[in-house]
Amino acid sequence: MTRHSLHIGIDRYDDLRIRDLRYCTADAELLASFFRDVAGYESVARLDNPSRGEILDAVAEEVTRLESGDLLVMTYSGHGMRIKDERVIMARDSRYELAQAGVDGFPLRLLKDRICNAGVNLALFLDSCPSEFAGPRGLSLVPPSSAQVQRDLVLGVPCEGPALFIMSPDTTLEIEALGHGLFSAALDRALRELHAKGPFVISDEIRVRTEEHMKALCRANGNLSSPNVILSMTSGVKINFW
Repeated sequence: MTRHSLHIGIDRYDDLRIRDLRYCTADAELLASFFRDVAGYESVARLDNPSRGEILDAVAEEVTRLESGDLLVMTYSGHGMRIKDERVIMARDSRYELAQAGVDGFPLRLLKDRICNAGVNLALFLDSCPSEFAGPRGLSLVPPSSAQVQRDLVLGVPCEGPALFIMSPDTTLEIEALGHGLFSAALDRALRELHAKGPFVISDEIRVRTEEHMKALCRANGNLSSPNVILSMTSGVKINFW
């Protein structure tokens, strides 16, 4: 099995209605360094502030290089929202009004269709909000208290075929002392801790360890409560992470 990873961080957005972020490209480099320097993946690619076309091109390139049964790990740090009950991540050139109308953004369904339909196993980690109201990496300027956070991914995980593993926080936090998003910083710590123990299969243990590190980082940085981690995965499929 060949293992590739693709890391996307978007701090800057062309549309002035979408506020810029601070630590997303730093998140992408942090996680890329783990898969490149620690886990020793065969290919590690990184995109800083890509357009929608550049994301599509990168995904298409990975599909052509990977074979059925291989593993692609993708991480994304940036704005997210939900459009017509579908989870969407935003590219640098996404437009706020078009996204709200359901004709912009990058739906997770498109990743599933492009990657899993090619027989490639996909592990996707999102440091973005599950809806546009949930913290600093949701699009809207409306306070988080004004809307409920959608906790389901509405993705249609397949029962057969390639493994699909998706993990993200239910609310994002950016912590200045860390210079990273909370979820990305905790995920990096969890992955390094698990890697030190030897061979590892993708499982719920990643979520558990990431939540533990999120809670510890929140306590250390003066936050009384920590977000939960949302996990969606194909059951009964064991894929070697390293």
